[in-house]
Amino acid sequence: MEAEGREPVSLAEKLDRLFSVRSRERGRSLSVNEVATALNIKAGKPVISGNYIWHLRRGKRDNPTKRHLEALAEYFDVPAAYFHDHQDAPSGTDATAQETQQRETASEKDGPAEHRLALAEKLDHLLRLRTRPSEGGTPPHEELAGKITAQSGEPFSGAYLSQLHSGECTNPTLHHLSALAAYFEVPVAYFTDDDVARRVMDDDLLASQDLDRSMAEAGVSAVYLRGDLAALSPEGKRMAADMIRQIRELERGAQQPPSPPQT
Repeated sequence: MEAEGREPVSLAEKLDRLFSVRSRERGRSLSVNEVATALNIKAGKPVISGNYIWHLRRGKRDNPTKRHLEALAEYFDVPAAYFHDHQDAPSGTDATAQETQQRETASEKDGPAEHRLALAEKLDHLLRLRTRPSEGGTPPHEELAGKITAQSGEPFSGAYLSQLHSGECTNPTLHHLSALAAYFEVPVAYFTDDDVARRVMDDDLLASQDLDRSMAEAGVSAVYLRGDLAALSPEGKRMAADMIRQIRELERGAQQPPSPPQT
């Protein structure tokens, strides 16, 4: 039974409100392609398209499958019943708004919320710590795009990689994210899950600091060598740091005068 004086809330309205709430939480607009990419990555295969979500949000489609609705409900952290109740349904929307307000209030009490990482920031980290800069210190977008294309078979251009890096483009396909993840040897979730991204970034920084420390102790100052080593993975950097330390120890042993013969 409908509440007196209250219009039924359509699926499109419910979905649009969820997008609005999540966009406010993120501090920037949430795109349908971002949602589709996150759902496809979680499923491990293409299950929904940004175009289909756009049609649902605009009311041009109103017959999604149960699987699609459950996936969307899980992404937006609402009960699946939020979409199924077409008679009245403001309770689910109101609950979402209340939860958002509660989170914002708690955030104000506990201090500022942890910064959400944009795709451009995550890519910038990989370009700074896992590639060798080209002459002039600029990111080698064209060179990297060619290598990614050759490795994955997925067409990549330097201009497109530059747009992702600058934040001009924020909705890459699952295929492009998978190609980037494979090239930089990170999980695909690095680009969609901030917790995963932060763990990878912390590991990268620790490995880079260890390598820098070992090279400084050994007096390694060759710029070209530092550039080559800087492009290694965290595990490669740790191995390089260990090798430098081992070589140092061997050289120290060779420089020590022989012990006098015992009589």
